[in-house]
Amino acid sequence: MAIFNFGTGNDYSTRIARTAKKLIVEVNKYMPRVHGEGAAIHISEIDAIVENHVPLIELPIRTAVAEDIAISQIIASLVPDGACLQMGVGALPELICNALKEHNDLGVHTEALNPGLVSLIQQGVVTNQRKNIDRGMSVFTFCYGTKGYV
Repeated sequence: MAIFNFGTGNDYSTRIARTAKKLIVEVNKYMPRVHGEGAAIHISEIDAIVENHVPLIELPIRTAVAEDIAISQIIASLVPDGACLQMGVGALPELICNALKEHNDLGVHTEALNPGLVSLIQQGVVTNQRKNIDRGMSVFTFCYGTKGYV
């Protein structure tokens, strides 16, 4: 069964692909497989396959300034255990995630899965057990970061 996965762009790609008159997919061995409903398309829906094995673009986190650190600590102090997180892109969301590492049973339902959220998942801080929907699952649209996270 040949299934092609949309990788780090787990968004509306499948819906758009299914509206194309001709569908050409790019295969890249560096693209990770990401699980999720509608994150893939069957080979029978594809007209052509192009192989292009190049490393993915990385988005390093910029160096934080003192104000960013102070803001992240204030925000983290307002987040209760069991909260469901939605994070953005940049140094501040990363710092907020770092400041949340002592929290418990957090959930993730976000557009951007950043390296800070990945760390919280790996550390067991994110369990998704208290979410009202998609319990037990981290839900995101796309992920970014460096090779170690994506």
